[in-house]
Amino acid sequence: MDDPNTPGFDKGFDFATGYGLIKATDAVEQVRFPNSYVKDLDLKPLCSPNPQLVRNWQINNPNPFEVPVTWQVSGTNQQSALTAPPGKSTFSTSPSYVYGIPLPQLVLLTWQDNFLFDHLDLAFSTTAVCGKDVPSAANSDQNLTASGKTLQNGKPALTEVYPNPSDGMFKLYLSSDQQQDATMTLYSADGRQLMTRQIAGATNVVDIDATSYKPGIYFLKLVQGNQVKTIKLVRR
Repeated sequence: MDDPNTPGFDKGFDFATGYGLIKATDAVEQVRFPNSYVKDLDLKPLCSPNPQLVRNWQINNPNPFEVPVTWQVSGTNQQSALTAPPGKSTFSTSPSYVYGIPLPQLVLLTWQDNFLFDHLDLAFSTTAVCGKDVPSAANSDQNLTASGKTLQNGKPALTEVYPNPSDGMFKLYLSSDQQQDATMTLYSADGRQLMTRQIAGATNVVDIDATSYKPGIYFLKLVQGNQVKTIKLVRR
């Protein structure tokens, strides 16, 4: 850019145009952000020498740099923050029981991207024994939430929730084979207790109003006598 008040074409600084024109493209190319973009992490269950006492987990970090993460066992106070190095790293959790009956263990892994948005991955634990089993659908804790699980006398103690997913109104259908009082507790995906309710033993259908909660994943825990079941609810 030239100062018209001086002879010839000016180079460098002059009092009319300063240092000249800023090249926006060159300036943007100097921004470091694209080189440190955070790719999604992956969480998977691992076998354990003794799944009744310890559950193992693996984080796969595909980035060439460390990523701060937080993990939490849904519905419990088990949680921790750590820094996942590039590649694979592991951590361990403890299984939960009610009256000696194992509860399904679901772990949520969260981290932030370059825009400080939260990202989430989640996985069910496994009862696979190292050196004997390989983690699979057959030994996944997700089976503990299945409606056909028999817990006593070959009969399901608790049935299911329909519709699921729902826009907010769910119906809980309890087994007519059980006449005991039940306790229903609703948890958010991060383990916060949202509501609890006592259900009389003669009741077979219970309305669950979740319209006041945001769309997402929730967990309903039912305790009836010595029988326990956890059901994943999807609020659309």
